[in-house]
Amino acid sequence: MDRIIRPSELQDILGVTSSTLWRMEKEGRLPARIKISERAVGWRKSDIEEWIANRPDADITRSKTALK
Repeated sequence: MDRIIRPSELQDILGVTSSTLWRMEKEGRLPARIKISERAVGWRKSDIEEWIANRPDADITRSKTALK
């Protein structure tokens, strides 16, 4: 089973604030999130890893090391 990355962890991985994270999601620049419960969401680790791997290199240096 794929591990779920919660919003606060994804913020740390990407080095962005919560406002930026939600803006990226609204603009369609993040993989689709999944609903964990009524008030909780997250992203599949494999979806985030694939998304990071397909971003321009200049934009992912910090993110690649944060997922290890």
